[in-house]
Amino acid sequence: MKKIAFILGALLIALNIAVVKQSLHNDAEMAYKPAPVEDVISPKVAAKAATTAPEQPQAKAEKPKPPSTKASQPLTCREAIDQVWPTALRDGAKIVLEHENRSEDPHAVGGVNPDEYQSRDYGCFQINDYWHPAYFSGGDWQDPKWAAEYALQIYQGRQASEGNGWRAWYAVEGILW
Repeated sequence: MKKIAFILGALLIALNIAVVKQSLHNDAEMAYKPAPVEDVISPKVAAKAATTAPEQPQAKAEKPKPPSTKASQPLTCREAIDQVWPTALRDGAKIVLEHENRSEDPHAVGGVNPDEYQSRDYGCFQINDYWHPAYFSGGDWQDPKWAAEYALQIYQGRQASEGNGWRAWYAVEGILW
């Protein structure tokens, strides 16, 4: 009787191991594979968005307005995050700031990227000039508030299209995604 119980126990353990392995294998096969950045936002789409008004305004993600021209105390990148980003996302935005723009300088200009477009990244969030022409035509890229508003727009767009808004910034891979 003990032998039968032992054999049944061993079979149940082996079966559970097989089920777990199959589950892990299926999870690995179905792991998230991001769409190429060209499928998420193309230069033509971005340029069109910069030059034409949307037909219907979106309820949740409004296009950021250019910052006001009123004389005020200049904001730091961190202060702009605190003013613009929702509370639940502020810590993540500050991590992006720290890893993308190491000096937290709103006037930072990155080196030429090793891409075919010879693009560069600018401002608090190091937003790319090739993929985001609206960032430069819609406001002052050196203004921390404008940068925070535009970065939030990028986050929301990536969140809607891929389910992970932080994927827009490769410097936080392994930290936020």
